[in-house]
Amino acid sequence: MKFQLKINCLTQFFLLIGFFSIAQVSVSVNEDAQWLGYMHRFENDNSTKGTYISGQSFNVDDLIALISSDGSHAISLKPNTNLYNSTDAYWSNGAGDGNKWLEANTYVEYAAGTYPGGVITFTADIISHTLNSRYTLKAFIKEFTPQYDNVNSEELVIEGSTSTINISYTPTTNGNVIQYGFVLEGLNANPNTDWGQVEVSSIPNNNNLVYQQVWGDEFNDSSVYNSNEINPIDGAKWFHQTKLPNGWSWYNGEVQHYTDELANTYVSDGTLKILAKRETYTDQGQTKEFTSARLNSKFAFTYGKVEVRAKLPTGVGTWPAIWMLGKNITEPGGFWAQEYGTTSWPGCGEIDIMEHWGSNQNYVSSAMHTPSSYGGTINHGGQSIATVSSQFHLYSLEWTPEKMVFSVDGNVHYTYNPVHKNSDTWPFNADQYLLLNIAIEPSIASSFVESAMEIDYVRIYQLQQALNEETIFKTNPIQVWVNNDGKINIRASHVLETIALYDLNGRVLFRINPNKMQVTLDAYAYNGLYILKAEAKNKRWTRKIVIN
Repeated sequence: MKFQLKINCLTQFFLLIGFFSIAQVSVSVNEDAQWLGYMHRFENDNSTKGTYISGQSFNVDDLIALISSDGSHAISLKPNTNLYNSTDAYWSNGAGDGNKWLEANTYVEYAAGTYPGGVITFTADIISHTLNSRYTLKAFIKEFTPQYDNVNSEELVIEGSTSTINISYTPTTNGNVIQYGFVLEGLNANPNTDWGQVEVSSIPNNNNLVYQQVWGDEFNDSSVYNSNEINPIDGAKWFHQTKLPNGWSWYNGEVQHYTDELANTYVSDGTLKILAKRETYTDQGQTKEFTSARLNSKFAFTYGKVEVRAKLPTGVGTWPAIWMLGKNITEPGGFWAQEYGTTSWPGCGEIDIMEHWGSNQNYVSSAMHTPSSYGGTINHGGQSIATVSSQFHLYSLEWTPEKMVFSVDGNVHYTYNPVHKNSDTWPFNADQYLLLNIAIEPSIASSFVESAMEIDYVRIYQLQQALNEETIFKTNPIQVWVNNDGKINIRASHVLETIALYDLNGRVLFRINPNKMQVTLDAYAYNGLYILKAEAKNKRWTRKIVIN
């Protein structure tokens, strides 16, 4: 494993990633891709690359100390000083400084026969460059035969003056091996020496797909809420869930009644207040000593981004939450259950965007509950926030077909991205709705009187086409857009011989041979993010589309 180690010792750089517009195949340094590693070793010829000695694959985890899986879109390359052996002549001259010329390649590969075809484009912005002159960093696209004989390549040296990576390459045949990534080359060095870094950021485009708000409540709509007054919640958007699900209590040993009283839920001065309080209250034949509120959104959706700006209550035994449940849950008394309820918890899936326990005042967490792990779920993460109850903070979820990313004020603390997505691990390919509540635990402090969760706004976004039909037609050789009724429209300057729709796992959902320049497809059976491929004579196009 020593060969793995020295590659760690070369330098550190950070690669910030995102989506790219698709020309035919457009790529970035996606944290979810399978990154590979290969090191070539050469003799040192007066501080230049000399005679080739050997090549060796390596485990990328030994080169990359952290391949981010938390949604922060960062890949860090840095030395592992615990493993480095400066006296090993394979790497070093014995004095902790190198005498071999090394090339460390970190890349993503299309195996022979798997490249989808057309031009491949590798694009990003260079944010900063502090790399020591001893080393050179290059971005590349390479083509090899199935036997890994070099065919051709495109490279770009990343220098201090470089502002953009933009490499395009057309493979000679789709049957060859295609790689894209980075190579760091130079003389082997002591890992305790800081050799600088390069920061790379993607150019956000995402094939004209951008997040646009589709639902929300700012709690300041003058047509609903009167200024300088205590207002009830907007009944067109929210539902008070008050029914005791088992007839006498709520789950988890909670001791409160949820009410629809104005004393527990109201809007004033542009914010929503959910107030938990100590008071004797009788409802549904049950008397309890605490009241609170539990709101269901009258909007449900699949995939998107949720933002809730909130200030949390205090008090040992309080348990506020911003969370989601599958619209198909069979929970008694829920807004969606009577019409859509078919699946019990946790089969419906639960997404906890924010949970806070008053017994752990300055810590917030996020969690996932699925048939594979629920209740005391293993799927969770969180962070400490010193001002969680004295200041507003932005609690966010980004939900895509691949993963869930949770953050506070833009700081990611947890990503859920199971390797195998099925009904046990991923019941999240169907609509979920939002819940806001404060529960009261049996451990509630004897001194507790009342405390509120105050919410500035709730916003839900989904990916939408940023360009209208006219703009798309004028600026693209092939035009693809989705109408509100779910119809896919395709218009091209060539006769389209083949059109195919794929899910994000690469499965073909349908394939047609229209032999037309303009096609309209009925996609009512689909919902989410998909890949559409179209072919004409000597032309191929790939587009990401969202069908809602």
